[in-house]
Amino acid sequence: MKKVIFLIISCFLIVKLNVSLIYGQYDQNWERLYNDEKISVIKKTTDQNILENAAQHEKFDDLRVIATEKLTSQSILSRIALEDISPFVRIAAVKHIIDKDLLKKISLNDRDNKVRETARYKLMNEAELIKIATSNYPIEQKKLAVSVLQNNKELYKIIKSDKDASWESLSSIAASNINDQTILEEIVKKDRRYDVRMKAVKNLNNQNLLQKVALNDSSSYVREAAIAKITDQEFLKKIIKDDNKPLRFDALRSLNDEDQTFLIDIAKNNKAQYMRLYAVHKIDDLKALEEIALNDAWPQVQIDAIQGITERDILENIIKKPLWPDVIVAAVRKLNDGNVIADLAKNHPHILVRDDLERLNIKYISGVLLDANKKPLKGMIVYLIPMEDGKMRTSYQIEKGRIIGVTNPSTISSSNGEFTLSITLKMYQEFNTFTLGFIEEQTINQLKTPDGNGIQVKFIGNEIQHVDLGEIYTEF
Repeated sequence: MKKVIFLIISCFLIVKLNVSLIYGQYDQNWERLYNDEKISVIKKTTDQNILENAAQHEKFDDLRVIATEKLTSQSILSRIALEDISPFVRIAAVKHIIDKDLLKKISLNDRDNKVRETARYKLMNEAELIKIATSNYPIEQKKLAVSVLQNNKELYKIIKSDKDASWESLSSIAASNINDQTILEEIVKKDRRYDVRMKAVKNLNNQNLLQKVALNDSSSYVREAAIAKITDQEFLKKIIKDDNKPLRFDALRSLNDEDQTFLIDIAKNNKAQYMRLYAVHKIDDLKALEEIALNDAWPQVQIDAIQGITERDILENIIKKPLWPDVIVAAVRKLNDGNVIADLAKNHPHILVRDDLERLNIKYISGVLLDANKKPLKGMIVYLIPMEDGKMRTSYQIEKGRIIGVTNPSTISSSNGEFTLSITLKMYQEFNTFTLGFIEEQTINQLKTPDGNGIQVKFIGNEIQHVDLGEIYTEF
């Protein structure tokens, strides 16, 4: 079927690419944290701004699920239930939606069967859910019913009557839905199944009991879950300083970033490299970060220290030092100066530095694909195609009428129709003009404007540049 491509440029900007999210007190160091460290923050916080940002923008499904489960905004939950690409995140949102019309829509139209079934069970009344959960129904149906049931007493009855000790049993699902603190304390103290205790600990607020569990529970999984919930910083520090405590890594992940002196000491002096690494993520003292970047014995600690440095002169000093190539490249990348990248890619004495810098992205082209009804066009492959003498330079092969290889850079439009294509220094040194294309009838075709001219973006200079093409309307 023939495609007609129309492009409307709503904005055309050349800006430095600088992506950041707002996470309250965690804003300065957030993007430096590993996923498990972010999860520790999300588990403890009640700040809805932090939770909303994490639920909608974080890369990893497990983090978005945890944040979504703690949201209170029905409008945000509805958006996530309809738009998130992960069925696990959509399920987490569906479980907290109260709009019956929306639940009906999801139960009929979601592309994932488990999401549809969760919405259908969410529409049932409490008596129906209890009947399914406690009667002779297939186990998967029982689990679905329990996963949306909110009656604490009934959930506890299910836990006490269920003898299944397997992972993700009916009881563990029930425990994850209980918020009655008295019941949770009973489960944590008395239930023999470690996964049930672990799920109960995740909803427990009693700090004294959490500390006892962190020190004494027979299961390391339960102890880890308790550590992640503890807010007493001095208690966490005691565990961190004890080299014989296996949970010192978990305690450090759970520690906030207020005591910079303590964190700097760990980052500089702890014998365990992962302890130094986790401590570095929480440090914002530039002098300390510079010292660590120059002197730590493990390159990954040096690189992670560089991620927290914001002063140009410090980064330039690091670049001049005889450090591991990966460390130098990390400093150049953080400096984010296209002219420096181009100069060092040509003149740095170490070949590995030169090679790595040639592969750094220095130009970006982005836009939003929309269909004829101005709705996001998701899942469309968009190709970056260099232009030379007014012609497209492509590299693809056709075998028996089927494309078997395309080496032009490409991306797939997101659920919102958004896409971004990156141009490396090496590619830019060979070409400075680019267009966008799509595959149709075994040929890469050029996206075109309404007047029939192909989209062309020409870059000048080595600066880091980002061109936003705005909305690209596509008719089929």
